[in-house]
Amino acid sequence: MDIEGEEVPVLGETPCLHVCAQMTVEFHYFLDPKSVPGIRAVISATRTDFHAVRFSSYTFGDMLFVNQRLASLNLWQRVWLRLRYKYARGLGRVLGTF
Repeated sequence: MDIEGEEVPVLGETPCLHVCAQMTVEFHYFLDPKSVPGIRAVISATRTDFHAVRFSSYTFGDMLFVNQRLASLNLWQRVWLRLRYKYARGLGRVLGTF
């Protein structure tokens, strides 16, 4: 989902999110720094249905939401997502190898 700054209103007001198995969202917090509390509120509100993975340590620009009812992830899969895709790729980018 890349809707240029409208992520918080759409995710906060869309009642049909429960039918999505997964979403990738790019929050445009940099367009309006005052939107960060709303972003955090949306992420918190989705935690009952979705496992949220924030791929950036400093921004909300790359988030993955996996619906736990439709595509349940066990503990190992959640750890693997973070290790392989968040930390390994991040380290690779920092070192310039990817």
